[in-house]
Amino acid sequence: MDTTSRDVLAPLDAVQASRRRLQRMSRLLDEAVRVPGLGWRIGVDSVVGLVPVVGDIVGLALSGFVVYEGVKIGAPRPLLLKMTGFAALDALVGLVPLLGDVFDFAFKANRINARLLEDYLQEQERRHGIVVAGPGQRRAGIVVLVLAMAAVGGLAIWAARHFL
Repeated sequence: MDTTSRDVLAPLDAVQASRRRLQRMSRLLDEAVRVPGLGWRIGVDSVVGLVPVVGDIVGLALSGFVVYEGVKIGAPRPLLLKMTGFAALDALVGLVPLLGDVFDFAFKANRINARLLEDYLQEQERRHGIVVAGPGQRRAGIVVLVLAMAAVGGLAIWAARHFL
């Protein structure tokens, strides 16, 4: 192991704990309850999304947790941007009455993001046996996440003022 590197190794137990949190949170947000008779699964994101504008902002904030886990484990910036894009898409389409609610039931952004992170971790383990997360990578990821969430929140407020 190179001890002169500026990267900080994410301990295996921290990565495993992150994986468990990702699985629980993405399941809670996207697939917590089975709809009787239909076999569909919905989660908290779909339910809070039924509340116009505010529900979509709350859903985005909750989706931010999944993206933040990616930041904590040191996922690369392009992956974090992709994940943020899925969360933002979910929130933006959710702003459209009725269509947004149907979209929330069908598009599971949090499950997709959790799967993307799991694929990343498996690839890192396959290649290196360890997951490396540099401090600069974490700071950049947090900045990207905060800016994306602020942009979507601002757009939601603008849409609410102009269309409601």
